Amino acid sequence: MLSSGRFLEFVLLCWLLIIIPGPSVLFTISRGIALGGLGAIKSVFGNSIGLVVQAVLVSIGLGEAIGRSSVAFDIVRLVGASYLVYLGYKTMRSRKLVSGDKLSELRISSSLQIVREGFIVGLTNPKSFVFMAVVLPQFVVRNRGHVPLQLLILGLTFSLLAFISDSAWGIFAGNARNWIAKNPGVLAKMTMSAGVIIISLGIILLFYQPK
Repeated sequence: MLSSGRFLEFVLLCWLLIIIPGPSVLFTISRGIALGGLGAIKSVFGNSIGLVVQAVLVSIGLGEAIGRSSVAFDIVRLVGASYLVYLGYKTMRSRKLVSGDKLSELRISSSLQIVREGFIVGLTNPKSFVFMAVVLPQFVVRNRGHVPLQLLILGLTFSLLAFISDSAWGIFAGNARNWIAKNPGVLAKMTMSAGVIIISLGIILLFYQPK
């Protein structure tokens, strides 16, 4: 099984990478502004499930295969980028519901839908695919056997740490939204900005190529 020393090194590496604000944090903050703290956590939960699926794929060798196949990687990248653009557009449209005196009429998407949206974003994130396929094997102790299980444990650990960190950002953004909600006009502009950020992340992902 895993070496305790190597596992602690992996946790430290993951934590250092996760706490540095990046695309994942921007996406979570944008969802928090658009959906509130609880909505952001649901989105993060779905995203984490997507990462768990990626971890399973990596543990059985499919993650590396996708990373090595330019066609498969491009498909994942294009699907993920397109879906982010769609979510951003959807968020921008929702700004009309919080403008003027219509805040009370706002209907948040169902929990299942929010989780599903986060899941698709997490599953089609090519950066996490590359990370798991390239970094995880470096922390595996092969002479201890059970390599797929070791890879799965490392992948699940990464997913859990990402969930904890992103949830904290989501709660922060949700609290900010609650404060901003006192002024529906400002909230509408913030929701518009959140949609623009999500679309921008999709465009950036569209041109992402692993080194």
